[in-house]
Amino acid sequence: MNYIYDILLNFNEKYYDFYEWDENIIHVKKIPCIKINNEQMKIIYNNKVKLNLKNIFNKTEVFNNKNINYACILYCKEFAMAIKLDKNGIIKERSSLLFEDLEDVLDNNSNENTLEIEILEPIKYNLLIKEDDYLNNYILKEINKLVKNKEYSELKYIYYECFNIKELDIKKVINEINKIVKDDYINYGKKIYDILKLNVK
Repeated sequence: MNYIYDILLNFNEKYYDFYEWDENIIHVKKIPCIKINNEQMKIIYNNKVKLNLKNIFNKTEVFNNKNINYACILYCKEFAMAIKLDKNGIIKERSSLLFEDLEDVLDNNSNENTLEIEILEPIKYNLLIKEDDYLNNYILKEINKLVKNKEYSELKYIYYECFNIKELDIKKVINEINKIVKDDYINYGKKIYDILKLNVK
């Protein structure tokens, strides 16, 4: 098994480029690298998947001695991604690599492996930067909470602030708010977020 040594990683549920890393950077002493073909990489990048990678157990060492049970770097001809799995082989977190580490991994001319991949569900990537992605998830969570608690006056207020229309049909209000949060965050997200923060008790 091939390894790369002394690299930095930043694991998150979704893949983010290194320039969006947060402060939770880990310094890895060594981690296994597995070469796969481009098609398998596309499947893994775009989906939540389960992999049969039992042979990587306890092969990743971290400088703070908190080793990761199941982790490795998957790479193909032009791309590499570190993954962290649970004991069942489901990818829970992903990390990009710093440019110099990416070059070192891609320079490794080992043979391609064919992985057993079980697709669980697609990953919904968007064009938002990491901070906006976090805020978007916060908004969706808070909107769902308002719906669950039947706080319809607050939902109608959000609708009015977004569309300048007093809408009485609460089903339409909920549907339209959910739609713009999911599909048009760039235009409405900040406004809805500010309203929600003002209403936090």
